[in-house]
Formats: sequence, C-alpha cells, structure tokens
Amino acid sequence: MSVIAISPISGTRLATLLAAGMWLTGVGVGPVEDASARVSTASTASTMAVSDHARLHGVGAYGNTLIEEGRVEGTLQGRVKVRLNIEVENRTATSRFTFYLRGGNVVGHASGRATTGEEGWESFGGEMWLDHGTGRYAHASGSGRMYGALNRNSDVLIVQVMGRARGL
Repeated sequence: MSVIAISPISGTRLATLLAAGMWLTGVGVGPVEDASARVSTASTASTMAVSDHARLHGVGAYGNTLIEEGRVEGTLQGRVKVRLNIEVENRTATSRFTFYLRGGNVVGHASGRATTGEEGWESFGGEMWLDHGTGRYAHASGSGRMYGALNRNSDVLIVQVMGRARGL
C-alpha cells in the first residue's frame, strides 16, 4: 500500500515508523498490499476488499481526544473525519470515524494499541469496524485493521485501513 509522503519526514521514514508501530503493538501480520489493487470482489458477491489511506490534519481537540480531517483515497473516495484518543501511558488507541462519500456516509470505530516513537510521532494499530451508513451506504458493515501514525508536533495523522466490507 502506498503512503503519501509528508514534510519534514520522508515517505520511507514514515513507512518505517508505521511498520515499527505495527510490530511494537503486535498487529500487522501479512504483506502490505499495493494501492493499485484497490478493490477485489470476494466469493460472496456483496463483500469486497477495502484498502484506504488518508493524510489528515488537526481541526480541534478536547481532553485527550483529537479531531482530524482530510481526504481518503483507495477503495473509498471522499473525505474522512476522525475523533482519535491515544493514551500512550495505557498503550491504547480508540477512534470513531465518518467517511463522507458521494451518495452518503459510512460510520465506524476502531480500537487497538499505541506506542511512542521519536520526534513527536506516536503509532497505533488494531481492529476496525464499519458500524452503519446513510444514503446508498445505509447497509454498510465490515471489519478489518487500522494502522496509523500521529505527529503531536504538527497534528498530522496518517491512517491506513484494510479489511472487508459489505454495502459499499
């Protein structure tokens, strides 16, 4: 899967941070997919593979919760808003997110483990669930893995999602 490079950290260094975070948190087994393999139909006609990534920026915060927004690319095309809570002391990360897509929205949540990196970076990884949707995505559901890295100095959040979904 491709990762969008950001400044001042290189794409290679970010990929290394994400991989290290996945290894440290005990998640992320198996090969990383190429972004060109965006959608593949499963044996069940209504189930599809989902592979998305986003580079988000901070738009607000309250308590330990950060609110991040940005463009999502991959299987889903549109915008995403994430409410992220990372508690490195407890090694936990939880989030609620909404994908804003043409024709409706998809809402979900994730939880997993978090680790502290260097130069203000924190990484997290864990399980992700698509809870419901609106409009043409009213019957959306699914699950998978969510991985990411947050730079506390710049409020930049990079997220990768891989899994299986219905109703998309």
